[in-house]
Amino acid sequence: MPINSPAIESHSVSWEIDDLDATSPRDAARMALALIRSTEPDNFAHVFSVYGPDGKRVDIDLDPLPEDQP
Repeated sequence: MPINSPAIESHSVSWEIDDLDATSPRDAARMALALIRSTEPDNFAHVFSVYGPDGKRVDIDLDPLPEDQP
């Protein structure tokens, strides 16, 4: 690493879509994933925080699990 290079740090990034009409938080997450993958097929995003009409947040992880895991 060169002497004047800034240190590498871990960052968390949020991407938001306002007013996505869906039947459930999982459906909204699936729709968001489809939007991301339509422009970036290799994008590895799979965890979504979905806010419902009541303002409550539901975290949805769409990472596929192996067949033998719940």
